Amino acid sequence: PNPSEIKPPSGDEPAEGFYIVTVGQEVGIFFSWLDASERVTNIPGAQHTCYHTFKDVLQAYTSKYNEGAVQVMLLAGGHFWPSQSIPNPTPPSM
Repeated sequence: PNPSEIKPPSGDEPAEGFYIVTVGQEVGIFFSWLDASERVTNIPGAQHTCYHTFKDVLQAYTSKYNEGAVQVMLLAGGHFWPSQSIPNPTPPSM
């Protein structure tokens, strides 16, 4: 996502940490290692880092985004692989 679209964690869900994923199945900023790790596990060359503050993680992500160093690498058939949804056929009208 564009850095301007990334919002800090809400007060209802405090952050466990501030994780940047710049090469993974989904890229961006995540507020728990569980969320971040799902996006980098089994990805060759995955890139992720933990920061202490939202300001720091947003600054790092913005730099990588502006450098063009953010890359989505999907695993075929993996959790983040786009599913083919089959539209429901429209019944014939009478």
